[in-house]
Amino acid sequence: MIAAYRAALYRIADRFDLKIDQASPELAAWQLAHKVDCSALLTACNPAGQRVDERVNQSATAALAARIRRAHWPHSPTLGLDPAGRWPAEPGFLVGGLALAPARELGRLFDQNAIVWAGSDAVPRLILLR
Repeated sequence: MIAAYRAALYRIADRFDLKIDQASPELAAWQLAHKVDCSALLTACNPAGQRVDERVNQSATAALAARIRRAHWPHSPTLGLDPAGRWPAEPGFLVGGLALAPARELGRLFDQNAIVWAGSDAVPRLILLR
């Protein structure tokens, strides 16, 4: 599972892709534009890495979106993509200004195995939650 997370492409609002441990000038520009020094990529889909019905994923994604909006964090929609095509695309959000500890908490709240987090260096890092 960890290898799959590392190999995934994380597409941000159809504008750019992130890869784990690879600096992203586009992410740096996104953070600068939103006046934040960190960001987290979060999904609520497929809790604990188990595929669930699409309606369950849609409901969980809507709940995550509502939390993000209530907190007034800047955000952009994302898709987690499996280049090998074995796993369906997972919608999520790039959330600006979300420090690592609260990002972990939010990932755990939605029963995720991992999140992607980047600091001011704009290097997306895989953060395991289990």
